[in-house]
Amino acid sequence: MLFFNTIKLYYFTISKLRLIQIIYQIKRKLFTARVKLFQGSIQIRPIQNELKHIIRKSQSIFEGNTFIINNEAGKLADVGWSGQERSELWRYKQHYFDDLCSVASHLMRDKHSILIDHWIKFNKQFEKPGWDPYPTSLRIVNWIKWDLTVGTLSDSQRLNLFNQARWLHKNIEYHILGNHIFANAKALIFAGIYFQGTEAEKWLSKGTKILLIEIREQVLDDGGHFELSPMYHSIFVEDILDLINLFSSYKDSLGVSEVQVSTLLRSIVPNMLSWLHKMIHPDGAFTFFNDSNFNSSASYGELREYAKAVGIDGNLENFKFFADLEDSGFFVWRDGGDYMALDSGEIGPKYLPGHAHADTLSFELSIFSSRIIVNSGLSCYAKGALRAYQRSTKAHSTIALADSDSSEVWSSFRVARRASIIDRYVYHSDDEYHFGGTHDGYRRLPCRALHRREVLAKKGKIKITDQILGRNEVETEINFYLAPNVEVKKADGPDFYIMDTNTNQKILLKFSDRDFAVSDALWYPEFGKQTKTKKISLKKIVSLPITFETFVEW
Repeated sequence: MLFFNTIKLYYFTISKLRLIQIIYQIKRKLFTARVKLFQGSIQIRPIQNELKHIIRKSQSIFEGNTFIINNEAGKLADVGWSGQERSELWRYKQHYFDDLCSVASHLMRDKHSILIDHWIKFNKQFEKPGWDPYPTSLRIVNWIKWDLTVGTLSDSQRLNLFNQARWLHKNIEYHILGNHIFANAKALIFAGIYFQGTEAEKWLSKGTKILLIEIREQVLDDGGHFELSPMYHSIFVEDILDLINLFSSYKDSLGVSEVQVSTLLRSIVPNMLSWLHKMIHPDGAFTFFNDSNFNSSASYGELREYAKAVGIDGNLENFKFFADLEDSGFFVWRDGGDYMALDSGEIGPKYLPGHAHADTLSFELSIFSSRIIVNSGLSCYAKGALRAYQRSTKAHSTIALADSDSSEVWSSFRVARRASIIDRYVYHSDDEYHFGGTHDGYRRLPCRALHRREVLAKKGKIKITDQILGRNEVETEINFYLAPNVEVKKADGPDFYIMDTNTNQKILLKFSDRDFAVSDALWYPEFGKQTKTKKISLKKIVSLPITFETFVEW
């Protein structure tokens, strides 16, 4: 049975991939791309204007070359540049060189230059993880940003950078696509403009062609990024703003195609910023849908300021009361400091669900500008029980049936069978908004169940109606994760009083079922970090069909 189930997981996962992904997966297994290193003289393209603004990262390198990445420290002399002492993500971030663009970069110019030389010495050409295409792409951009802002690359450093771009040009991540191939294209454009000559022009041309294809593919009509993660949406917008900034700095060197690309990028930023503004809580930080957490990407406020710095302004915060992000699948309600976002869409691109969670019909809620009900977040990418849990339906404020996930998330970045939205609606009357949807993620189970969640939202009251439509009996688990700032106490009958310690405001939670109970839980706000919290949940066997009602009153 285990063997049969494994075969099914692989089948339903691989069947959704694009042919180009499968071909390049096989190609990468059978062949190792090698590139002849360039040893001659290289030319740098003259720059017309300084980079106007870049988003400064948090400092990650400290005294004694100690890296603090994902809230985990490691001294370079002890952990080196590779090895099993740290997770793959920690290693990748070590090779990004984000610290060159940190808030402290102007104070560490000499140390950063020495560290670049150290990397060149101890990371032989084409060896993993340093020369994997994704960290190579981010490192190329960071080295160039550093050279154009606070530092100066030496001739030997520039030669190494040139060879990194030469290698990347032959190692585009067609086996992954998505945000990875966009990062590849961005790096080729940066290198193609920074360097001068025939080869650099080839990089620029290839990067531009990939970018044009991926912009049309990855940017949805409602402004969302197609992987449906607020965190990766933020990364994508910063990438676009970096490219606009670069084109402005080298405006006299641009060809017709680069001018067209720059114009296209400028045209999509306002809509993408507007989408992101809808997907943040009143505290200004992201909702936790799919792979999202704090401090892993630029905030909405930082992106807004960056957009202004490169000449993109206007009334971007044009959202009040309600928004239906139809292409992304999110419903968003906001009334002053009260806010709710409901995921009523697909989990992401069929061929690229790596950052997807089984979070269909989950929601997050803020009241009095403070988070109240949340999803549990993200703290790691490493394959294992924690990663599996954080992607699971049980880790989100929604319903899990028969100890199963609404979408079959597995390994670190895989999904087999996926929940689909089969019904989605919205209407409003007076000051009430009604919205919701139905997903079929549990139709594969013996109960043949559908989960339908309907929300009524108005000032001072939220009503959530969950219907489980199916047959026979099924073990049902309903979870409402509370933010760490929330204290909860049992009231009479099925009711609970919760106190928001940020505002000292009392909120009443009422349930139609008396079996809801409070238990300990964990919230994962950042990579490498967890915080104790509570959840209100119900777990029992019920006969289908059945309806549960939840009321939030304040």
